[in-house]
Amino acid sequence: MNKEYEDDLDHSWKPNLFVPGFPKCGTSALCDYLSQHKDIYVIEKKEPHSLTKGLPPSKFEIAHHNFRRTSWIHLPYDKYKRLYMQNKNKRYRVDGSQSLSGIDKSIDIPLYIKNFSPQAKIILMIREQTKRLISFYLFGRMIGIYNDEFDKWLERVSPYIDDFLFYDKIVRFYEVYNNDVIVISNNSLLTNPQHVMDNVFEFLGLEKIQVNILHSNETFIIGNKIIDNLYWYTSHTGQKLAITLKDLPYGNIIIERIMSPLYRRITDSTRKTFGSKPHLIYQKLLAQIPSNINNLLIEDYEKSVSFLRAKKRIIE
Repeated sequence: MNKEYEDDLDHSWKPNLFVPGFPKCGTSALCDYLSQHKDIYVIEKKEPHSLTKGLPPSKFEIAHHNFRRTSWIHLPYDKYKRLYMQNKNKRYRVDGSQSLSGIDKSIDIPLYIKNFSPQAKIILMIREQTKRLISFYLFGRMIGIYNDEFDKWLERVSPYIDDFLFYDKIVRFYEVYNNDVIVISNNSLLTNPQHVMDNVFEFLGLEKIQVNILHSNETFIIGNKIIDNLYWYTSHTGQKLAITLKDLPYGNIIIERIMSPLYRRITDSTRKTFGSKPHLIYQKLLAQIPSNINNLLIEDYEKSVSFLRAKKRIIE
């Protein structure tokens, strides 16, 4: 653990509810629902990535980022602490950093979180793995990490596909947290969010509330090739600039106050004007997944669900 975190033994301010995974499974929607409760504080943008600063990313993440530095922007420790300290009166303070599930397997992340915040609870989200893999690819392309076709991207990441799997990570979270971890099916949150959140609030020991139903934040596809290439170039340039700026003085301030709002406006406008949900492209890309990887992903999901059902730690 980073020394500045390790030396801070005051746990009263620290996040005590973590949503560390899994990426492209609906964690943003979950955090939006959690933020509707008066007793829960969700840090802005949900992903400070502060606890993963200096930790080695998994081989899958390195390959996903085309063997360049990851795009994670790590919130400085002093601001991380200040934001949570300002909300220490909340019953739960949420850290939804997805980079926590993208760290090299040499780091015991469940124990790492436990050492940092001993009283924390964990919520994980899972999704049918083949669709998640495609969503992972589409999102990385959408935000400008790469401009590869799916088969080329898959060829690059497939040697490290074990890092993408759920089962071992879920088992380890259960070993460390036991009844203080719960896992949610993405499909359940999409189709019956009130039922899911009732169970989540019960898990947290909070009063149940009626949640405002959110629309799916699905990755979009741009049908117009010229607009698609223009949008990708804009995103890619922004990614490269952000990676350069994030370690410079005031770099995070420039990213947070100027670049991020501008990117969100560009994305929202592009999504509204040119975007379409990728139902058809999913079917096309599913057919491109080699059978050995497809079978591995299906087996991993089914094995994970069976384990969670046996331990009564899944909301479906």
